[in-house]
Amino acid sequence: MTEARHLQLLNRLRAKHLLVLAAIADAGSIHKAALQLNLSQPAASKLLRETEEAFGVVLFDRTAKGIAPNQTGIALVARARAVLRDLQLMRDEAVPADENIGGRVAVGTYVVATPLLLPLTIMRLRTTHPKVLVMVEEGTNAALIPGLQRGDLDCVIGRDTQDVPADIKRIPLFPESVVVVCGPHHELLRLEGLEFSGLSKSEWILPPQHHPLRNTLEAQFTVLGLPRPRLMLESVSTLTNVSILQRSSALALLPNLTAQYLASLGLIGILPITFPVSSAPVAILVQQEEGSATRGAFIAAAQAVASSTDGRLGPIAASQASPGSIAAV
Repeated sequence: MTEARHLQLLNRLRAKHLLVLAAIADAGSIHKAALQLNLSQPAASKLLRETEEAFGVVLFDRTAKGIAPNQTGIALVARARAVLRDLQLMRDEAVPADENIGGRVAVGTYVVATPLLLPLTIMRLRTTHPKVLVMVEEGTNAALIPGLQRGDLDCVIGRDTQDVPADIKRIPLFPESVVVVCGPHHELLRLEGLEFSGLSKSEWILPPQHHPLRNTLEAQFTVLGLPRPRLMLESVSTLTNVSILQRSSALALLPNLTAQYLASLGLIGILPITFPVSSAPVAILVQQEEGSATRGAFIAAAQAVASSTDGRLGPIAASQASPGSIAAV
C-alpha cells in the first residue's frame, strides 16, 4: 500500500467502523449488530459500506440466512479486534499513576477455578482496585481459548494442557492433585484401610474417552489386574456429576480444590485414595504478554491468592480470610 493510500485509509476510517465490523461478524446480522451498538440499521449499513469502500473490497457475503465475513473479511475482522484492543490499552495507560485503575477485565474460567481461586481473586482485586469490574465466562479450554484469541477475553484461568496453542502465553499458578469422590453418605467412607482394589465394584462418572484422567484411571486398574472401571456416565459437568453422586453409589474424579470446597458444604465425600497422577497445572492463559493495566491488576491478584493456596487452602479458611490477610493464611 502506498503512503498516500495509507493516509487516505486513516482519514476515512474511525473506531466506529471497526466496532461495526466486529459486531456484524459476531452477530451474523446487521440488524442485531446495530442493536448491540445502539445504532439504527441504516447507520450500521452505512458504516459497513464505508469500510468496504475504504479497503476497496467486499468483506461480507450476504445470503438468505444472514451475513458472514468472507476470507478477506475474516482477516480484517481479526485485525479490527486487535486495533480495538490496542485502543483499550491506550485508554488504560493514559490513567495517571496516582489514580486508581478502573475499567473492565473479561475473564474466562475453567471449573477448576470457579469454587475458590476465582472468588478469592475477585475479592482481593476489589480491595486493591475497587474500580475494576470483572466479567466472568465459564467453560472449558476448548471453548474459551478461541474467545481469548479473538480478543473477547483478556485472560483465561484454566489448565496448561497439551491442547493449548503454542502462541498462547502461560502464567503458572500452582499444580493440583486429583481425588476420588463419592456421595456424602457413601459406604466406602466408613471403611478403614481402603485400597484402590476396593473401588473395582463401583460404577464411575468419567470424562470422555481419551481424556488424560480417564486414561490414567483405566491404566491403574489394568496394572492392578482389575477389570476396567464400570462406566455409569460420561460427563465433565460438575453440577450434574455432584447431583448424581448424591443419588447413587457412583464414584468420580475431581480436582482437589473443587472437591475440598464441595465436601466442606456437605455435598460430596472424598475417599482416602491416592490418585496416581496430578492433573495439568492451573495457569493463567493470555494471548500476548503486553496487556491492559486492569488485566495486570487481575493477574497480580490471582498470583497472590495462588501463592497462598498452592492448591491446598481449604474453603473454610478461605471464607474467613479478608483480602488483606490472604497471604497469611
